[in-house]
Amino acid sequence: MMGVRTYREATAFLIGFDSAVMGGLLKGFREWLIVRVNGGDNMAFPWLVEMLMAKAPLTENDDKNRAEIEFLMATLDEFLTARSESDGLRRIFFEYERWLTRQRWYAPSSPSWLGDEKSVSRRGRASGAPARSIKRTEVKKR
Repeated sequence: MMGVRTYREATAFLIGFDSAVMGGLLKGFREWLIVRVNGGDNMAFPWLVEMLMAKAPLTENDDKNRAEIEFLMATLDEFLTARSESDGLRRIFFEYERWLTRQRWYAPSSPSWLGDEKSVSRRGRASGAPARSIKRTEVKKR
């Protein structure tokens, strides 16, 4: 990316490009990163990539700006490769949903809850949701 000198400039460029193509470039990127980072559901992709970067620290000889941009581009390339596979985007969102349902804080009271009360298991947890009691209603036969 010509003229881009820092990680922040690179992420701003990607956000702008994604906006120009109506969200097509980065669709699923945030969810893919959340699963890889195992956290950060409340964060945007630039911070999630930084969390990944922290797990693979730079060496002393690396130009920090260049290394961060290269890491971002390599991560984006890995994501785009995964997304381009057969059912890639569907798998990304499926893995994200699996990750989400294992979180203690994900419950019927969560704003993004996709389940219903019937999905709460006998152990009182809906795929990671906090325990709660559920009233059972009888179905009358005619």
